[in-house]
Amino acid sequence: MNESAPKEREVNATPEPFDREWYQELKGISGESDMYSLLDPIDKGEYRKQERKRFESNEIENPVLDYPKLKQEELQERDDKLAALKENIVGKDFSGDERMEIVQQVWRWKINEKLAGVRMLKAAEAGDMHRFQRYSEFIYGAPSMDIFLYSINVLREKIEQYKTSENLALQKAAQNLDSILPSGLPVPGVRQLPDENTFQFAKEYTMNELGGLIDLPQGQDEFTTQEIQTAFEAAITRAHLDGWKTVIDPNRPDMMVSGSKKIVSIPDGRTSTRKRLEELILHEIGTHAVRRKNGEQSKLLLLGDGLDRYMDDEGVTGLREQIIGDQIEDFTHLDRHLAISLAKGLDGEKRDFRGVYEIMKRYYVVEELSRGSSQGVAEQHAKDRAWARAVRTFRGTDCKTKGACFTKDIVYREGNADIWEVVRDNPQEMMRFNVGKYDPANPRHIMILDQLGITDADLAALER
Repeated sequence: MNESAPKEREVNATPEPFDREWYQELKGISGESDMYSLLDPIDKGEYRKQERKRFESNEIENPVLDYPKLKQEELQERDDKLAALKENIVGKDFSGDERMEIVQQVWRWKINEKLAGVRMLKAAEAGDMHRFQRYSEFIYGAPSMDIFLYSINVLREKIEQYKTSENLALQKAAQNLDSILPSGLPVPGVRQLPDENTFQFAKEYTMNELGGLIDLPQGQDEFTTQEIQTAFEAAITRAHLDGWKTVIDPNRPDMMVSGSKKIVSIPDGRTSTRKRLEELILHEIGTHAVRRKNGEQSKLLLLGDGLDRYMDDEGVTGLREQIIGDQIEDFTHLDRHLAISLAKGLDGEKRDFRGVYEIMKRYYVVEELSRGSSQGVAEQHAKDRAWARAVRTFRGTDCKTKGACFTKDIVYREGNADIWEVVRDNPQEMMRFNVGKYDPANPRHIMILDQLGITDADLAALER
């Protein structure tokens, strides 16, 4: 690994930001929690556990998810404050100052997105599925038909392979999945995985830039929860993330970074292989945390929170995980995109919670068996994963309105495919990936950074 860590930022390395006052006000409105965490349960999800039992026993067709954190009064207060901030910003006259006119428009787009997020949550609390879906697609878009068809094609190829497996359970599971997958679909367009040259370029550049964050004992291949925490604390120190800390959280099912709270949450009892831990460090620290820090030290502080529609870093994080391996077999998170595409009915049939769950359960049985799990373990893990995937797909909805789902998770697979295309066609853009939270595959974002003079030189200044 590259032993050099990112260097400390020079004092006053960048000029006064364009948007300090607005950014501070936005942080005050947004608070310290992810807005969409308001869709999570309380009390360790005891109510949802009971709903799952009723659902799996076929006592109910679809679960009713609870949203106890959603309060109309609090959401309306946030809506009012965002609207007031927007009115203040758009009311400014920056005639003759081209850069501030750009900043003003950038902020207008961002606040419109924030307002849509609040109004989506208000729709969830009110049970208005039409408005919920409209706002979800305004923020994150609808799933790409091109990516959906590509994913189905990938699955079909695997199914044909598994049908001739010596593992009879895997053979049967593949046949069961084949029988329920959409058929008669158009031929997918050409989606190319990165070639060897593109992959090696991305790998070498990423490790030169961020490899110093990885500081693991030589020869150790398995890591306990406490050892994972130690590795993350070392990465935080090497990334010069002042004020950041790690916590072991018994209530979390997966890793999470909170940029506003400056916390890395590690699930209690989590273990990891060396490869997976390296991937997580590049994902959570090298991308989420470092992009936020650098954005908040740039000329445009909004890069700390993210430009509108910036795909939540996930295209970049996926690439950085993939380069830890020796090759790429597929774009990331087929299951997340597939579940949303099925819910939305890209094959012509919109689905509710039950409809998506049943297909995803068969998908996960195949995946578990192909990894070597016994049939009993595979079936139980498949139930667990299908439930979790359907909950995440339908959070915010009533779970029974076919086609109504939360489209946020399409960003993982679509973003990953788009980022590899950027590296292939414009590899120099990689030098600017960590300047802040923007989407390198969004031409409008590139235009904004270029017109404001935010380049890889700004990133270099932060690291001196």
